[in-house]
Amino acid sequence: MVILAGLVLCAPYLYTLTTRHSRAEAHLYQGAERMKQGQQAQAEQEWLAAKQLTPDNPNVYRALGELYRAQGRIPQARVVYNRLADLVPKEPHVLCAFAEEEVRRSTQNTYEDAVKDALRAAALEPNCVRALTVAGDVSMDKGDQKRGLDYLRRAVRLKPEDVPLTLHYINRMLEANDPAGVLAAARDLTQRYPGYSQGYALMATVSDLYPHDSPEARSTEGLLLKALRLDPTNALAHAKLGYVYLRAGNIKRAVPHLEAARLLRFDQTSLLFNLSEAYRKSGRSADAARVEREFQQISRLENEISTLERQASMAPADTALQKRILDVRLALDRAKQASREPSLPERNFKKALPPGMNGGETH
Repeated sequence: MVILAGLVLCAPYLYTLTTRHSRAEAHLYQGAERMKQGQQAQAEQEWLAAKQLTPDNPNVYRALGELYRAQGRIPQARVVYNRLADLVPKEPHVLCAFAEEEVRRSTQNTYEDAVKDALRAAALEPNCVRALTVAGDVSMDKGDQKRGLDYLRRAVRLKPEDVPLTLHYINRMLEANDPAGVLAAARDLTQRYPGYSQGYALMATVSDLYPHDSPEARSTEGLLLKALRLDPTNALAHAKLGYVYLRAGNIKRAVPHLEAARLLRFDQTSLLFNLSEAYRKSGRSADAARVEREFQQISRLENEISTLERQASMAPADTALQKRILDVRLALDRAKQASREPSLPERNFKKALPPGMNGGETH
């Protein structure tokens, strides 16, 4: 009798609750129909009505979040995705995909919020590769290299077969000036994939940073030659080996590798400087002057873009500044494209290569 009496007393509340949920589901359905018709504003109003009726309904926040992301309304999306994470913290990838996009689209005024969401995503999903990668990158960008590399290391351990992720981790360690870490990760990469040329090239890149008489430094040339035996079109290996020979005074061997790296579109401006030096030391004054001009032009444009981007981070609404950045980027692309056009001697070098090789010499 007591139970029956309680049900009688609760009946009006249960009826109201059921009615409220039914009305909210109707608004969710109508919102989805509006979206199919391309009526985004009306869809948003339907979903906001559903949110008012059932503020703890995760489906409401999923719908609004996707809408706001599609519209580029990141501040509004941030509110709903964080609320969704509050409601269903165990749901897979509840925040990581949005945090990745939020970081990518952030400005100086919104970057700190993006960082908070990236770190929260990693805390919610400590076994999510994407969440750990985004958290690692933002930590590195904030200057916390130790924490950032720890996140990235955990991501790589969760997915060791992801070669691009491992390469990203290695590049971030290079930025952090961690040659021992790079050497260990690259060595693990070559052990896992012994036929992968880039792993040996990366090992050589950091081995060369060790003292000249160290075992690591002495292994540099051999690692690069192995990389080129595995893949004669490895631009990094050509560029690095050319620099090694240039530094050792072996200009005859340096020039072909530096030219091969250029033909293979190695995109570091330092290659042009090294190539101009190699030309100069080999008596090719005209070629040296030409490549040096290209180096100076590209370096000037890269420095200008870096300066403009720092200014833009302080004034994200400055459209004139954004236009100038775009113009300089286009000029840089044109300069790089012009620099990639091989000169006559380099064309002759390319034609002289064995069939099937686009650069480099075999050893």
